[in-house]
Amino acid sequence: MSIYVVLFIIIIVDILLAHFYSKLRGLVGEFYIKRELKSLPKDYIVFNNIMIKDE
Repeated sequence: MSIYVVLFIIIIVDILLAHFYSKLRGLVGEFYIKRELKSLPKDYIVFNNIMIKDE
């Protein structure tokens, strides 16, 4: 009976990962970028949410 419980959990996790994969991937990417930006020397200034006009 326990093999059915494990199989059920694997199926549920697979469905949830398929549904939330892009959001999870974005959050992980933002985490790594934030970590890298924090490791820059204090001489650098980090600007967030800036739009630059491209001609």
